[in-house]
Formats: sequence, structure tokens, C-alpha cells
Amino acid sequence: MAVATDIQIKGLFERNTEGFALLSKTRQDLSSLIPQAAGAQDVANDPSVVGIKEQLAVLETIRQGKEKVMNDGVALHDNLNAVEELMQVNSGAANKGEVFERFKAQYVEHFAQNEAFE
Repeated sequence: MAVATDIQIKGLFERNTEGFALLSKTRQDLSSLIPQAAGAQDVANDPSVVGIKEQLAVLETIRQGKEKVMNDGVALHDNLNAVEELMQVNSGAANKGEVFERFKAQYVEHFAQNEAFE
């Protein structure tokens, strides 16, 4: 059953590879993919084109926000000095569950910021 699921997921991933590639493009790259008409001046004011460009700007804001949350999360992890607290757990001076919940709360609180971008 697991093998069949893996094959199904792999197939789905491969069918959407082109779409995933679009997610890594910059706003400028995506903008360049919008076809230009002969009368580009006239098309620039077309409501569809304006709407797409507005949504690309929103998408870029979301991308930047998520990137900041991720970079701040990496910094949070890099600055986490858990050794002392884990040594206390090992020696019986601290409760394992409480230490775990404290660490978990830091990460949950931080990454909850991503919800604003969903």
C-alpha cells in the first residue's frame, strides 16, 4: 500500500513540476511571461493585466514575509542554547516535559506568524 501511495504521489509531483517551477520565479520573471500585445500601451490598462500585476505584487509581499519568518526561525534555532537545560533534564534537576513544552512554545509562537500569509 505504501509503495502504491509513493508512486501516486511521485506521479502527481512529476505532473506538476512546471507549476512548482513557477513558484521559484521572481516577480520580474513572472511579469515577463505575460504576453505582450502589439499595442502594449493599450493592454497595460486592461483590467485583466492590471489585476494580474496587482496579484503579483501581493504574491511578492507574501513571499518576502514568509522568507523573513523562515530566516528569523533559523536565527531562533541558531541562537537556541538548549545544552544547559537538557543537562538539567539529564541530571533530574528539570522536568523533561516542561523543558520540551517551553522549547516547543517558542517555535510554535514564532511560526504562527506564517498564518498571516496563508
